[in-house]
Amino acid sequence: MGKCRPDAAFPLQRHIMKPYPFKNMTREQRIFNYRLSRGRRVVKNSFGIIANRFRILLHPINFSRDKVVAITKACYVLHKFLLEQSHQSTIRDCDVGFEDGYIQ
Repeated sequence: MGKCRPDAAFPLQRHIMKPYPFKNMTREQRIFNYRLSRGRRVVKNSFGIIANRFRILLHPINFSRDKVVAITKACYVLHKFLLEQSHQSTIRDCDVGFEDGYIQ
């Protein structure tokens, strides 16, 4: 299982990382907090993109934990598949015919 930052949704547990308190931090602790925050933003942004495409992720899913994990993984796999299909069709649409490296 990956690491999550504790907050109201995820209380502190052994597999969840927690930032250092902001009072009297060392340089290394500030760097750690920055990187932890940056990682969380990346995950939050990517989940927002996926949730915008698969609206089921915008609301609580009332299934078992395993089923929710499976649904979430399926959404990510489908998203990647759709991105690749979109990229391939764009390449096919733009393939106007090349000869010796020049567009005809």
